[in-house]
Amino acid sequence: MGLIPQLTDAGKAMMIKAMTGSNLNFTAIKIGDANAPSALKSGDYWYDTENQTLKQYMDTWTESAAGITVGENEPTNPEIGDLWYNPSVGALYKCANGWVPETDANVTCATSAPENPDIGDYWYDTANDIFYVRSTLWSNATGIRITVKDEEPAHPSVGSYWYDTTEEKLKICSGGWQDTEIAVGAEPPAEAAIGDLWYDTENNVLKVCGGTEEEPTWTGAGRNCPQTQPSDPAFGDVWFDSERNVVQEYKAIWTVDTEHNFTYSQTVPADPQEGDWWYDTTLHVYVQQWTRDTGRAFTYGAVAASNAEEDDWWYSTTNDTLYTYGRVMALDETDTFAYSATRPTIAFDGDYWYDTGRHVLMEYASGWFVVTEIAFTYAPTPAANPSAGDWWYNSATQQLYEYNGAQWVANYATITCSISQPNAPEALTDLLDPIMTAPITEILKGSNYVSLTAMLSNMDLTEGFKWSETGVFAQIDDEEPELYAYCNAGDLYDYIPDNTCGRNINETFTLLVMVGDAESVSATIGEASVYATKAELNDHIRDGENPHHVTKEQVGLGNAENKAPSDMTVNFTESATLEDVKTGEKLSSLFGKVKKAISTLILHLKAENPHQITAAKMGAAPSNHSHYVTGIYTGDGTQKRLISLGFTPSAVILCNGRGMTGDDIDGVCGGVAIGSHGLRSRQCTVVSHETTWSNSDTALLITTNGFYVNYYSSTKVATNKSGETFRYIAFK
Repeated sequence: MGLIPQLTDAGKAMMIKAMTGSNLNFTAIKIGDANAPSALKSGDYWYDTENQTLKQYMDTWTESAAGITVGENEPTNPEIGDLWYNPSVGALYKCANGWVPETDANVTCATSAPENPDIGDYWYDTANDIFYVRSTLWSNATGIRITVKDEEPAHPSVGSYWYDTTEEKLKICSGGWQDTEIAVGAEPPAEAAIGDLWYDTENNVLKVCGGTEEEPTWTGAGRNCPQTQPSDPAFGDVWFDSERNVVQEYKAIWTVDTEHNFTYSQTVPADPQEGDWWYDTTLHVYVQQWTRDTGRAFTYGAVAASNAEEDDWWYSTTNDTLYTYGRVMALDETDTFAYSATRPTIAFDGDYWYDTGRHVLMEYASGWFVVTEIAFTYAPTPAANPSAGDWWYNSATQQLYEYNGAQWVANYATITCSISQPNAPEALTDLLDPIMTAPITEILKGSNYVSLTAMLSNMDLTEGFKWSETGVFAQIDDEEPELYAYCNAGDLYDYIPDNTCGRNINETFTLLVMVGDAESVSATIGEASVYATKAELNDHIRDGENPHHVTKEQVGLGNAENKAPSDMTVNFTESATLEDVKTGEKLSSLFGKVKKAISTLILHLKAENPHQITAAKMGAAPSNHSHYVTGIYTGDGTQKRLISLGFTPSAVILCNGRGMTGDDIDGVCGGVAIGSHGLRSRQCTVVSHETTWSNSDTALLITTNGFYVNYYSSTKVATNKSGETFRYIAFK
């Protein structure tokens, strides 16, 4: 397979040296089993060798510059970007410019009433030519919805009820869940006064006591249930009318609007009155004449105006709603927000935390921060005249030291000295988990890259592993080898089995590595041989003039004629009788016996059926009979696909369209199945998957009147890979 590792910091430095004339030699290729470099830890140090700056990785909460209001009431006149946290519902809101339903005049022109209208909304019934306004009235209540569960409801509204089935208590939300004084049980309380409440656990209904003192009756109740009618009711309020012994709820209904004349037409209304409305595609108001409502821009359509300004109107034909443009506190679903006295245990960049102890909004940030309080030296020798607390990183031994006022002592803080950040692959100096070294077998140089071919073998491998990381090591002149390039396949790894798996792996793979325009590039071939140049190797291979100067005496051919084998002659006499050949015979005797055997065979073959053999005597089949069939099919990517033959084969030989039975890319794409024994995936250790079907591991299995093929990418079972052509021979 072809891989393109990325240059490390060391590799970049070596390539620059090679481009300026130094010799670059690739020494080894390592492969290993490890995920990508791990994440940083808070407190780690990094010395940026390019900018000569000491930095420390920190994750910290700092006071946010954003404004925030905490309370149950929405802030007035907020600025764009302001935050508001409502603790009663546990929600964070952010102020932005946007379209919100117009509460003063929400007008709907349709044949049916709009769903979920607000008090004061208008609806023009285009089917019956009637103009309605949404108003309120008191009517019989049907009770209120109470949450019955073992955990508190999310985002409750103030005044809502929750029956805690764990504690068997009825609670009410008033900024938090509080126990109520309401009687709770399957039976009503023995003593109750008119107006008392009781939560009926048998029916999960809140009831109020009515009737008389002598004969009380329990009926469904609503929230709060005051004994007198509220003076300023809000939509949804309930009231226990003790005179009529009924629970009333303040509801909204559509009533005919008698205050405004409304015309829905493409033509101007006749005889309009002051204050009348007319809607064609624009909303008009009559003030001695029809004029546009110049106090605001008005858009009618499915899409809002893109250049809207404060107080502009837009009538959405998609949901028949009138909107006004302005500042709105919208639910913030993008910022992670915590509201507590203690900092969150897990946070990400940009998260907010409102510290209820200090009443301060904090924002989370992580990254590298420059350390100015430590004097730092990066060199093979320490700084002269150090002070207590100074640091010195010995670039020769890669050890960190700290000066204690008298001497330099080892400091074991986590520190990386590199051009790239420590969590970047470019900063690696070795594989994270090296397993084995693959010897380089060939190097080919292009314009800016070299192609390195290496041999992978599991001969000495005692334990299988996931090949996920690859590293190329090189050296400049006689310096120590360093990690030149690195790549990590992550989850797209190849599995390399151990040497006991029953399959010997001896395969080559190729890496493409950048070298710029460096001229002197070589590689250590095998264990010791150094590949100087591609041209020299090709010249040596093509040299037919005995480049090693070997003589025929050196190889035991001193008495041999200087002739090609095709020009040599052998003298012999044909034997008189047929005789077996013996080891150690001279060529003249051997060829004499061979000549006698050939002569006898020629006479025998010229005879007309000398043995008088017939098909019936042999029990042979008719001449048109065949003992096998061949065929071709195209894979469709399904599992356990039947290739029908019309007979049950004794054996099947299968390969893909390239004539292969397996490789590192497709895995098992063919092979031989005999009788009840088929094929299983390479990494499968369950032998029974050769004789009993497994969707994940069986690749080929003979069955009645044909054979099964399969495709399962995770285990590289590919005898039915989609679009691939397969060939087979099935024996009867």
